[in-house]
Amino acid sequence: MIGRYWLGRPVAADYEVLLAGARDDRARALVELVYGQLLVARKRPGALAHLEAGFRLARPWLSAQEYLAVMRRHQQLGRLYPAAGTAPPRTLEALLIEALTIARLEGPAPRRSRPGNPADTTG
Repeated sequence: MIGRYWLGRPVAADYEVLLAGARDDRARALVELVYGQLLVARKRPGALAHLEAGFRLARPWLSAQEYLAVMRRHQQLGRLYPAAGTAPPRTLEALLIEALTIARLEGPAPRRSRPGNPADTTG
């Protein structure tokens, strides 16, 4: 699937076959994560959904440190805008730099208001 993708060939059918043949959640997580990584490298729509599905399935096998690192990385990649057409492949480092640039340009995320009185410390 990876080789075919980089050759510019369609791989959706390969993804479906690999996912159908996956024996357990760990194998399904790997398929989702690899497919999501391929899509995000070219900023294709739907990439984040596959990364999130893989992350959700992989959680039991991640250490706390790995969990937080992957969660942060996916949050950063979620800031990327999908390409209108086929974008040239980018490295993870380049994508994270682009996501950081977008975050800086957009400014901080708006704060959510909490119900109740902020001065009330008891409840």
